[in-house]
Amino acid sequence: MKLDYTLRRERDRELYADIKKTCECWVRSNRRFTKRELIEYVLTTGKPRYHIGFEYALRVISEILRNKAPLKKTTLNRAMWSEIIDKVKQMQTKHKNMSFSDALCEVLAFERATRYYITTDYAKLIIHRMNEDTAHNHLRA
Repeated sequence: MKLDYTLRRERDRELYADIKKTCECWVRSNRRFTKRELIEYVLTTGKPRYHIGFEYALRVISEILRNKAPLKKTTLNRAMWSEIIDKVKQMQTKHKNMSFSDALCEVLAFERATRYYITTDYAKLIIHRMNEDTAHNHLRA
């Protein structure tokens, strides 16, 4: 999935905050867990924003709807695009005169995804990067 740098950083910060909050809650409740269990729980139960630019989303969805979707889509990626398309259609059903573009803009700006659409391994990489950034920022202070 192509994200611009700003959207990627927002997504990474949102994921990191969700993982940290869940971890703190589980530790307070004396729950035993592995890092993988924590990450998988947050990935599947988190309700993040869609960190996707409008122009990119419009292009990808147009390709999907014309049956010209790129072949290198993962299961998670296909599920995310399907969810967005469903929400856009629901928005148009709810607001009869709303254009597809306006509905897409509303979904991207105000709707939440039903999960994080990234793999556990990629989430681990994000956490590692965020931990390094946090440590580096503390060293600068």
